[in-house]
Amino acid sequence: MSTPIEPENSPQGANGGRVVQRWVNALAGAQTTVPGRDGKDKRLSWSEKALGMVIANHANWSKGTVFIGTEKLAEITESDERNVKARRAALKAHGWLVETGNYRMGCKVFQLTIPE
Repeated sequence: MSTPIEPENSPQGANGGRVVQRWVNALAGAQTTVPGRDGKDKRLSWSEKALGMVIANHANWSKGTVFIGTEKLAEITESDERNVKARRAALKAHGWLVETGNYRMGCKVFQLTIPE
């Protein structure tokens, strides 16, 4: 289960920290695991965390939402779209990104979340 990061102006998020900065700090030190295809627990790789940092750099700093296309992420990370999709899927599986169901400029909008 993941918890959306509350905006700073809400009662829950009024502790003064920026939403995205809290997410980045949590992701950097993350030790979360999910079951892998082979049945063994899998942690986020450095490349998955790196993609998360790039995604965070494009997020709304007060709301913790982000929309950035696969093609643009591939360009920034000097990777191919297949790898970007796999790394973003890992961030979703671990609970760091949740699709909001909205689209902006043709891109899915994600909410940055910190897994519990």
